Amino acid sequence: RLMSQRQIILQALKDAGPDRGVHGFEWDAQGIKRYASRIHELKALGYTITSTHEALTPGGAIGARYRLMAEPVVPQVEPLIQDGDDDQVHEQFAMLSELAFTPARKHWQDEAA
Repeated sequence: RLMSQRQIILQALKDAGPDRGVHGFEWDAQGIKRYASRIHELKALGYTITSTHEALTPGGAIGARYRLMAEPVVPQVEPLIQDGDDDQVHEQFAMLSELAFTPARKHWQDEAA
């Protein structure tokens, strides 16, 4: 399965670690041209990514080095139904089945009744 550019960038940041980071020119050399947009998307998803402006090589052109500092915290959600609670499972299934198989009424049908 092919990885998206966002997945490639995220994996590169993880592999490099926060001390080294990844310079944008490294992605540019791999053919990933819109890396700043992918970084923006990752930040919007909750990743903490810093950037510093620096040269990739001494005396070279200035670009940005990105560092993954933290990943999003996924909240732990308690399950609605506990393992082994068969009565609750059957009750929830019956309620969902009733909703799924009840024919929908159009608003004009309600007015005519």
